[in-house]
Amino acid sequence: MNCTGVNIAEMRRNLILAHLPEKELRTICPHLEEVALPFGRVIVDPEQTLDHAYFIVSGVASLIVNLADGGSVEVASVGREALVGAGGLLRLPRELHTTLIQAEGIAYKISTPRLQKLFNECRFLREAILRNLYVQASQMAQTAACNRVHEVEQRLARWLLILQDLVGGDKLVLTHEFLAIMLGTRRTTVTLAAGLLQKDGIIEYKRGKVHILDRKRLEAACCECYGDLREFLDSIVPAAQNPN
Repeated sequence: MNCTGVNIAEMRRNLILAHLPEKELRTICPHLEEVALPFGRVIVDPEQTLDHAYFIVSGVASLIVNLADGGSVEVASVGREALVGAGGLLRLPRELHTTLIQAEGIAYKISTPRLQKLFNECRFLREAILRNLYVQASQMAQTAACNRVHEVEQRLARWLLILQDLVGGDKLVLTHEFLAIMLGTRRTTVTLAAGLLQKDGIIEYKRGKVHILDRKRLEAACCECYGDLREFLDSIVPAAQNPN
Protein backbone atom coordinates (compact mmCIF):
# COMPACT_ATOMS: atom_id res chain seq x y z
CA MET A 1 0.00 0.00 0.00
CA ASN A 2 1.52 3.34 -1.04
CA CYS A 3 0.92 6.95 -0.06
CA THR A 4 2.50 9.60 -2.31
CA GLY A 5 5.50 7.38 -2.92
CA VAL A 6 5.92 6.31 0.72
CA ASN A 7 5.21 2.67 1.49
CA ILE A 8 2.95 2.20 4.52
CA ALA A 9 4.45 -1.19 5.41
CA GLU A 10 7.95 0.30 5.27
CA MET A 11 6.85 3.18 7.51
CA ARG A 12 5.75 0.70 10.15
CA ARG A 13 9.33 -0.52 10.54
CA ASN A 14 9.79 2.57 12.70
CA LEU A 15 8.18 1.68 16.02
CA ILE A 16 6.70 5.13 16.55
CA LEU A 17 4.94 5.01 13.19
CA ALA A 18 4.04 1.35 13.79
CA HIS A 19 2.00 2.47 16.79
CA LEU A 20 -0.26 4.67 14.68
CA PRO A 21 -3.69 3.83 13.23
CA GLU A 22 -4.09 3.84 9.47
CA LYS A 23 -5.83 7.23 9.47
CA GLU A 24 -2.94 8.99 11.21
CA LEU A 25 -0.36 7.26 9.03
CA ARG A 26 -2.12 8.53 5.92
CA THR A 27 -2.21 12.03 7.41
CA ILE A 28 1.52 11.96 8.09
CA CYS A 29 2.98 10.14 5.10
CA PRO A 30 2.60 12.96 2.50
CA HIS A 31 5.01 14.99 4.64
CA LEU A 32 7.72 12.34 4.91
CA GLU A 33 10.80 12.08 2.72
CA GLU A 34 12.84 8.88 2.65
CA VAL A 35 16.56 9.62 3.08
CA ALA A 36 19.69 7.50 3.24
CA LEU A 37 21.74 7.54 6.43
CA PRO A 38 25.34 6.80 5.45
CA PHE A 39 27.89 5.90 8.11
CA GLY A 40 29.37 8.95 9.81
CA ARG A 41 26.77 11.49 8.66
CA VAL A 42 25.76 14.13 11.22
CA ILE A 43 21.98 14.57 11.15
CA VAL A 44 21.69 16.82 14.21
CA ASP A 45 24.37 19.46 14.77
CA PRO A 46 24.24 21.52 18.00
CA GLU A 47 25.57 24.52 16.09
CA GLN A 48 22.77 24.46 13.52
CA THR A 49 19.08 25.27 13.76
CA LEU A 50 16.71 22.33 14.08
CA ASP A 51 14.72 22.32 10.85
CA HIS A 52 14.04 18.58 10.43
CA ALA A 53 13.44 15.47 12.49
CA TYR A 54 14.04 11.85 11.50
CA PHE A 55 12.01 8.69 12.06
CA ILE A 56 14.73 6.02 11.96
CA VAL A 57 13.73 2.95 9.94
CA SER A 58 17.04 1.08 9.94
CA GLY A 59 20.59 1.68 11.09
CA VAL A 60 21.87 3.18 14.33
CA ALA A 61 22.22 6.82 15.38
CA SER A 62 24.49 7.89 18.24
CA LEU A 63 23.75 10.85 20.50
CA ILE A 64 27.11 12.39 21.44
CA VAL A 65 28.01 15.18 23.84
CA ASN A 66 31.07 17.21 22.81
CA LEU A 67 33.11 18.67 25.68
CA ALA A 68 35.10 21.90 25.86
CA ASP A 69 38.45 20.05 26.06
CA GLY A 70 37.78 18.38 22.71
CA GLY A 71 36.61 15.09 24.17
CA SER A 72 33.35 13.39 23.26
CA VAL A 73 31.17 10.77 24.89
CA GLU A 74 28.14 8.90 23.60
CA VAL A 75 25.07 9.11 25.84
CA ALA A 76 22.68 6.92 23.84
CA SER A 77 22.38 4.73 20.76
CA VAL A 78 19.00 4.61 19.03
CA GLY A 79 17.52 2.72 16.13
CA ARG A 80 14.15 2.08 14.58
CA GLU A 81 12.30 2.84 17.83
CA ALA A 82 13.36 6.47 17.65
CA LEU A 83 12.60 9.96 16.47
CA VAL A 84 15.77 12.04 16.23
CA GLY A 85 15.69 15.84 16.38
CA ALA A 86 12.53 16.01 18.47
CA GLY A 87 13.75 19.12 20.31
CA GLY A 88 12.05 21.10 17.58
CA LEU A 89 8.70 20.03 19.02
CA LEU A 90 9.46 22.26 22.00
CA ARG A 91 10.45 25.05 19.62
CA LEU A 92 14.05 24.77 20.79
CA PRO A 93 16.39 26.34 18.23
CA ARG A 94 19.09 23.67 18.72
CA GLU A 95 19.88 20.50 20.62
CA LEU A 96 22.79 20.10 23.03
CA HIS A 97 24.17 16.92 21.53
CA THR A 98 25.40 15.82 18.13
CA THR A 99 23.62 12.93 16.43
CA LEU A 100 25.64 10.97 13.90
CA ILE A 101 25.06 7.71 12.09
CA GLN A 102 26.93 4.79 13.60
CA ALA A 103 25.48 2.09 11.34
CA GLU A 104 24.10 3.00 7.93
CA GLY A 105 20.40 2.80 7.26
CA ILE A 106 17.41 4.87 6.16
CA ALA A 107 14.97 7.27 7.79
CA TYR A 108 11.91 9.34 7.03
CA LYS A 109 12.67 13.05 7.32
CA ILE A 110 9.99 15.58 8.24
CA SER A 111 10.21 19.35 8.59
CA THR A 112 10.06 20.70 12.13
CA PRO A 113 7.07 23.04 11.50
CA ARG A 114 5.07 20.19 9.97
CA LEU A 115 5.96 17.84 12.83
CA GLN A 116 4.85 20.48 15.35
CA LYS A 117 1.47 20.73 13.62
CA LEU A 118 0.97 16.97 13.37
CA PHE A 119 2.05 16.51 17.00
CA ASN A 120 -0.81 18.77 18.08
CA GLU A 121 -3.36 17.20 15.74
CA CYS A 122 -2.59 13.45 15.98
CA ARG A 123 -3.21 11.85 19.36
CA PHE A 124 -1.48 8.52 18.75
CA LEU A 125 1.55 10.19 17.20
CA ARG A 126 1.84 12.50 20.20
CA GLU A 127 1.63 9.60 22.68
CA ALA A 128 4.18 7.52 20.79
CA ILE A 129 6.68 10.39 20.52
CA LEU A 130 6.36 11.25 24.22
CA ARG A 131 6.93 7.59 25.09
CA ASN A 132 10.03 7.51 22.92
CA LEU A 133 11.44 10.68 24.47
CA TYR A 134 11.00 9.13 27.91
CA VAL A 135 12.81 6.00 26.72
CA GLN A 136 15.73 8.11 25.45
CA ALA A 137 15.91 10.02 28.73
CA SER A 138 15.92 6.75 30.67
CA GLN A 139 18.72 5.36 28.51
CA MET A 140 20.79 8.50 29.07
CA ALA A 141 20.28 8.27 32.83
CA GLN A 142 21.32 4.61 32.87
CA THR A 143 24.38 5.44 30.76
CA ALA A 144 25.44 8.23 33.12
CA ALA A 145 25.24 5.90 36.11
CA CYS A 146 27.06 3.11 34.27
CA ASN A 147 29.89 5.39 33.14
CA ARG A 148 30.35 6.55 36.73
CA VAL A 149 30.55 3.22 38.57
CA HIS A 150 31.39 0.35 36.20
CA GLU A 151 34.66 -0.85 34.70
CA VAL A 152 35.45 -0.14 31.06
CA GLU A 153 35.32 -3.85 30.12
CA GLN A 154 31.77 -4.11 31.49
CA ARG A 155 30.72 -0.93 29.70
CA LEU A 156 32.21 -2.14 26.42
CA ALA A 157 30.27 -5.40 26.72
CA ARG A 158 27.07 -3.43 27.39
CA TRP A 159 27.50 -1.18 24.34
CA LEU A 160 28.25 -4.13 22.09
CA LEU A 161 25.05 -5.86 23.24
CA ILE A 162 23.02 -2.70 22.64
CA LEU A 163 24.47 -2.30 19.15
CA GLN A 164 23.86 -5.93 18.31
CA ASP A 165 20.20 -5.49 19.31
CA LEU A 166 19.86 -2.38 17.14
CA VAL A 167 21.72 -3.73 14.11
CA GLY A 168 20.22 -7.21 14.30
CA GLY A 169 23.48 -8.99 13.54
CA ASP A 170 26.69 -10.14 15.18
CA LYS A 171 29.10 -8.18 12.97
CA LEU A 172 29.61 -4.51 13.83
CA VAL A 173 31.71 -1.80 12.18
CA LEU A 174 33.43 0.06 15.03
CA THR A 175 36.70 1.96 14.86
CA HIS A 176 38.91 2.51 17.92
CA GLU A 177 38.04 6.19 17.73
CA PHE A 178 34.31 5.55 17.81
CA LEU A 179 34.60 2.99 20.60
CA ALA A 180 36.50 5.60 22.61
CA ILE A 181 33.63 8.07 22.09
CA MET A 182 31.10 5.42 23.07
CA LEU A 183 32.91 4.73 26.32
CA GLY A 184 34.17 8.24 27.06
CA THR A 185 37.74 7.01 27.37
CA ARG A 186 41.06 6.89 25.50
CA ARG A 187 41.70 4.66 22.52
CA THR A 188 44.49 2.85 24.36
CA THR A 189 42.00 1.90 27.08
CA VAL A 190 39.57 0.64 24.44
CA THR A 191 42.33 -1.49 22.92
CA LEU A 192 43.03 -3.12 26.27
CA ALA A 193 39.33 -3.75 27.02
CA ALA A 194 38.63 -5.19 23.56
CA GLY A 195 41.78 -7.27 23.82
CA LEU A 196 40.54 -8.91 27.02
CA LEU A 197 37.21 -9.84 25.43
CA GLN A 198 39.02 -11.17 22.36
CA LYS A 199 41.47 -13.17 24.45
CA ASP A 200 38.53 -14.85 26.19
CA GLY A 201 37.02 -15.81 22.82
CA ILE A 202 33.96 -13.60 23.29
CA ILE A 203 34.60 -11.27 20.36
CA GLU A 204 36.90 -10.98 17.38
CA TYR A 205 38.12 -7.44 16.75
CA LYS A 206 40.27 -6.37 13.82
CA ARG A 207 40.43 -3.64 11.22
CA GLY A 208 37.58 -1.66 12.77
CA LYS A 209 35.19 -4.61 12.80
CA VAL A 210 33.80 -6.48 15.80
CA HIS A 211 32.43 -9.98 15.41
CA ILE A 212 30.47 -11.15 18.46
CA LEU A 213 31.32 -14.83 18.86
CA ASP A 214 29.55 -15.69 22.11
CA ARG A 215 26.60 -13.51 23.13
CA LYS A 216 25.87 -15.39 26.36
CA ARG A 217 29.41 -14.86 27.62
CA LEU A 218 29.25 -11.22 26.50
CA GLU A 219 26.12 -10.80 28.61
CA ALA A 220 27.95 -12.37 31.53
CA ALA A 221 30.88 -9.97 31.03
CA CYS A 222 28.77 -6.81 31.19
CA CYS A 223 27.29 -5.02 34.18
CA GLU A 224 23.66 -5.23 35.25
CA CYS A 225 22.82 -2.04 33.33
CA TYR A 226 22.16 -3.84 30.04
CA GLY A 227 19.71 -6.33 31.54
CA ASP A 228 17.94 -3.69 33.64
CA LEU A 229 17.48 -1.35 30.68
CA ARG A 230 16.48 -4.17 28.31
CA GLU A 231 13.81 -5.38 30.75
CA PHE A 232 12.52 -1.84 31.18
CA LEU A 233 12.34 -1.17 27.44
CA ASP A 234 10.60 -4.48 26.74
CA SER A 235 7.98 -3.61 29.32
CA ILE A 236 7.05 -0.16 28.00
CA VAL A 237 7.78 -0.10 24.25
CA PRO A 238 4.53 -1.14 22.55
CA ALA A 239 4.50 -3.97 20.09
CA ALA A 240 4.60 -2.95 16.45
CA GLN A 241 0.92 -3.23 15.72
CA ASN A 242 -1.91 -1.23 14.27
CA PRO A 243 -4.09 0.18 17.09
CA ASN A 244 -7.22 0.48 14.92
